[in-house]
Amino acid sequence: MLSVRNLGVRYGLRAIVRDISLDLNAGEVLAIIGKNGSGKSTILKAIVGLIPRCGNVWYGTRLLNRCSIRTIGQLGLDYVGQTHDCFSDLTIVENLEAALLSHNLPRNMITSRRQSILRQFPTLTQIMSRPARGISGGQLQLLVIAMALIRHPRLLLLDEPSVGLSPEVLVTVISQLRQYVADGGCVLLVEHNTSLVAALNANRCYLDQGMLSSSTRVEPSPLRTEAL
Repeated sequence: MLSVRNLGVRYGLRAIVRDISLDLNAGEVLAIIGKNGSGKSTILKAIVGLIPRCGNVWYGTRLLNRCSIRTIGQLGLDYVGQTHDCFSDLTIVENLEAALLSHNLPRNMITSRRQSILRQFPTLTQIMSRPARGISGGQLQLLVIAMALIRHPRLLLLDEPSVGLSPEVLVTVISQLRQYVADGGCVLLVEHNTSLVAALNANRCYLDQGMLSSSTRVEPSPLRTEAL
């Protein structure tokens, strides 16, 4: 599903990540956990082309190095970062529908998907007529996750999705992500909350020890864990 080879990112003279290689197979959940500030989020941004990188990224047999963000999304790869990317002046419902604009779907299908995602996220149903600028950070996090899932991606990249969520709302997110995986989706996850990683039944974990770089693999139980 996803193959990353010799990925590297530099900010000026400083190497943030170097020589990262990983594979994500169909139906898997792969997690990257570890210390803050070591470059875990940078890996996700580099994979989807949000920042300059070296190395190669394949999605299936498609090399993504020169693909635009729009093309990557249309291929079925979706990214949810920590910046709550949505339209602040639009309502919750309008943001959900706007998330489907690039998919050129008929109106009845847009309505059907919007109704379905609101059933999955009852917290959003309660505030669906409010503009995004007037909701809490946790509600914004829930909205951007819903905006990704409404597009029915084949591969979902999540950057610390638990941030700002109450325990009750986190239960909803875990439930919906588990259902997404059960339906055939794949997840590449950056997360500091190991309870969430365990709840998603991650197939493998990449554990960093500072600056992310390739190193020897280890396999402690219960998760299959590899060192970056």
